[in-house]
Formats: sequence, structure tokens, C-alpha cells
Amino acid sequence: MITAARCRGEFGNDRELKLDPEPSSVRKARDFVAKQLTELGFPRCVEDGILIASELVTNAQKAAPETPCLLAVRVDAGYHPVIEVHDTSPALPELRDADFLSEEGRGLHIVDALCEAWE
Repeated sequence: MITAARCRGEFGNDRELKLDPEPSSVRKARDFVAKQLTELGFPRCVEDGILIASELVTNAQKAAPETPCLLAVRVDAGYHPVIEVHDTSPALPELRDADFLSEEGRGLHIVDALCEAWE
């Protein structure tokens, strides 16, 4: 199971990617996560990982549209993959009630369903 986070601040890791606030960054995030999860030994997590990264990067771009975000993939102490997206927004993501008529508001529900934990 994957752990995911959308955080503020900086992160130091050799498996990270700076993403400019542009639509093509979501595709770059998916490609990066697929490659990193495979290299780290989690090929079965790739499909979920790319969906998680897509949702988190999209949220980060909406929360801080003028600044780049940082995507990191790592393995925690329990040998579980972790996907993190760091942005400059002071607000942390909130799981909202889904409005089935809206085109927004379902991304974190997807992240919640696919992850062991998220914050």
C-alpha cells in the first residue's frame, strides 16, 4: 500500500522532481512516479501511484498556481513506497464531501481509497 502526502516546505532526496505550474507537469509526474516505483521494486504499485501523483500534483497546482511544486518518491522505514508533493500553499488539503454534480472535489477521495495513509 502507498502512503501519500501533499505538504509545504522543502524536501531533500535524489528521487525528486521539480514541476512547473503548467498542465504538462501532470504527465511528467506520472512518468516520473512510474519509473521511480519500478526502480525501487514496487512495479505492482505503478498504476495506483500514477493516479495518486496525478491527483496530488493537480491539487498542488490549484493551491499554489504561481509556483513550482516538488514531487518526491521514497521508501519509508517499513519498506513502503511514499509519494509526496510539496507546494508553497499555507493550506493543507482537506477531504471534502463529494458533490456528484461538480467536476471537482473527488481527487482526495481517490487518494484516500488508494493509500494506506495520507496527510
